[in-house]
Amino acid sequence: KRKNDKDVLDEIGKLKEISKQIPRLIVEAYGDKFTDLELAGKKMEKSAYFTNMVVAKLDFLNALIDDEKFRTDASDILKRYQRVKLRIINLKRAWNRVFAK
Repeated sequence: KRKNDKDVLDEIGKLKEISKQIPRLIVEAYGDKFTDLELAGKKMEKSAYFTNMVVAKLDFLNALIDDEKFRTDASDILKRYQRVKLRIINLKRAWNRVFAK
């Protein structure tokens, strides 16, 4: 049901590496917000960027994998990542309101 197993495995590997960066950047930004709000904001923006990359990779995998269960699971994951992105953006805005000098 897959167009090319090597392509799928490569994309899944990339997806795993990208998705690992998101929580790391959020944690780093949380620590940086007290000392360097600008750096914290950049890290939050980068985590939102990586969230977009995960969404794009999942869309690409949907095109490669012809499996209804995968599509359903990927759709659920996509929705969660889209909510995460909104939360990241809202958190950055809140930090700017509260911690801006």
